[in-house]
Amino acid sequence: MKIVVTGGHHTPALAVLSELEKLQKNIEVIFIGHTYAMRGDTQVSQEYKDILERSYRFVDLDSVRSNELGYFGKLKLLQSFLKAIRILSTERPAIVMGWGSYLSVPVGLAAYILRIPLLIHEQTVLGGKANLLLQHLAKKVMIASPLSLKYFPDAIITGNPVRSEILNPEPSTVRMWETKLHHQKPLLLVTGGKLGAHFINLLILHELDNLLDQFEIVHQCGETSLTGDFSALKSRLSTLSRVKRAEYHLQKNLSASEMGYLLQKAKIVISRSGANIVSELAILGKRSILIPLKSNETEEQLLNAKILSKIGSAIIIDEDTFKSSDLIDISKKLLKNKTALNKAEKYSETIVNPATQIANIILKASK
Repeated sequence: MKIVVTGGHHTPALAVLSELEKLQKNIEVIFIGHTYAMRGDTQVSQEYKDILERSYRFVDLDSVRSNELGYFGKLKLLQSFLKAIRILSTERPAIVMGWGSYLSVPVGLAAYILRIPLLIHEQTVLGGKANLLLQHLAKKVMIASPLSLKYFPDAIITGNPVRSEILNPEPSTVRMWETKLHHQKPLLLVTGGKLGAHFINLLILHELDNLLDQFEIVHQCGETSLTGDFSALKSRLSTLSRVKRAEYHLQKNLSASEMGYLLQKAKIVISRSGANIVSELAILGKRSILIPLKSNETEEQLLNAKILSKIGSAIIIDEDTFKSSDLIDISKKLLKNKTALNKAEKYSETIVNPATQIANIILKASK
């Protein structure tokens, strides 16, 4: 069976593809995505790396966001739609599976025109513009949260799939990080997603010395060349004492297996609050400090963060009003908060990874 996968959230897609390959032999995957994470970037995207690591075929497609639909934006959208038509006409997949974001729009439209079954999954509470449009063309619509039924009334509630490596990291990865880490202080994991998070990187840059008094830190800062964060943090690393340098592990990116091990090992996680990381924190029962990404159009990440805040396992920080000097106190208080840990662990026991359910829906829709 040949399947085309597209959209802006490749990590849940990979979780489902892993399960799909267990259920069906000879799966051929074509991933339509971005070679570079951001326009003008010189670093290839983590999405691109992860797809090639799985030996899937990767096809680059450039499209436009909804706020770029001026005259030239509409021309680019037309070009991306025509390219998607050519790709799907040539490949003739059994299914097109969309995971949201503007990139899925031209591919989803092309699938509908060519009468190829289209399935979509919405990871966030609010309906993204792409999926709100494509739900009217899709054979099946899946959502992560029952709160999303307001926007997708005919959807199947599946939850948000988590990669198997997050739950069961590879033994070689475990051995590597067990050797790297010093294990003398609680582990603080800082992550900004595949692109990194500039605000979080600056926060750590300013408070690194104080944080290292209390924690050993693994910091995944992203690898975009546009902000210069990695270089700034690397320079800051060189100014630390020898002991503190050994306890600060600066990483551009982490593999799924590395992220799985470090999430499980971490006592506290500092992160944005995208749907994927929130799902991973929830299923692993982790305490976290969440800094929702600001959006002019929605409060999508804030709503995600509130899911964990309401159960008592997360503290939400507003980046517009937060003082970086308060970070160490908040981190120490959360570390001592055993009630938050108990609530996180109890909530994790209620969550089932839906990757297998979604894989079965794909197989059924392809027949």
